[in-house]
Amino acid sequence: MNRRVARVSRRLIFRIIARDDVDADSKDSDGQTPLSWAAHNGHEAVVKLFRAQDDVDADSKDSNGQTL
Repeated sequence: MNRRVARVSRRLIFRIIARDDVDADSKDSDGQTPLSWAAHNGHEAVVKLFRAQDDVDADSKDSNGQTL
């Protein structure tokens, strides 16, 4: 069951990331992007999805000047 949930979750996340009206580099109040959240929380598949997008800045800094 967990694998199926993971596959569905990845497909849903990919659909959201691929939308034109979604800013994948948006930042929260701490300056963290969805990519940095995924990386910090160990979501490797989600990180790979973000990295595959041309419009995602992997070197974006948070409010403390930290990158991935």
